[in-house]
Amino acid sequence: MNLSRFCTRFSHRLASAVLIAAAMFAVPSMAAAKSTTPLTSSTAQSVSTTAHHANTLQTPEHINSENANPNVVKTANRKKRKTTKKQPAVRPIAPPARTVQAHEYSEDETNNLAAYNKEKADDLLMSAMALLGISYRWGGTKPATGLDCSGFIQYVFRQAWGVNLPRTSSEMAKVGIPVNRGDLQPGDLVFFSRFGRRVGHVGMYIGDDKFIHSPSTGKKIQIADLNKSYYAKHYVGARRISARN
Repeated sequence: MNLSRFCTRFSHRLASAVLIAAAMFAVPSMAAAKSTTPLTSSTAQSVSTTAHHANTLQTPEHINSENANPNVVKTANRKKRKTTKKQPAVRPIAPPARTVQAHEYSEDETNNLAAYNKEKADDLLMSAMALLGISYRWGGTKPATGLDCSGFIQYVFRQAWGVNLPRTSSEMAKVGIPVNRGDLQPGDLVFFSRFGRRVGHVGMYIGDDKFIHSPSTGKKIQIADLNKSYYAKHYVGARRISARN
């Protein structure tokens, strides 16, 4: 083999080796280039949507932030209010009032009752005096709307002594024990005739020939004198209600 032929073959093999090496280096470069190819519009939209959802997740901190969804915040606050709703206060149940009846007492029992009632009379007087100036209202049983004569007496005895008196003056004149005019003491009921009825009006004796009552339409609860001509003329008697439970 001469030198020229050898050189020709060597150059051909060298060129082939160069081409093969170039091809081997070209493959990774093409892969890298392919990986850096710009995203298509559909791919970019998908990636953008995923990122948007990731950024808008509602965490507890996000809910309490200024940028929180108003509807989410309202719902959370509503649930919180429901769970922290205050329970209504339970009002204490007042003991039932004691209903009184007509009684017949011995002389000793009557004296003992008089002494006991005298000690308890201040409660009645304070309850009655607190209602001075309340307007008369026919059929009225509540200070807020007005009181008639028997409604006034009934309210005072229930508040001070827990005693449930009958509703009308004529029925009140049948309970407790009778008391003479000269034996009256604070807390006794005094009765008057009115409109042709034997008993049509009632008040409560407070001492010194004075009594407190709710007079008539257009007037207010006031203190009056038993010796005044009208009341002296229409006075028909008195009754004592026991303060004992």
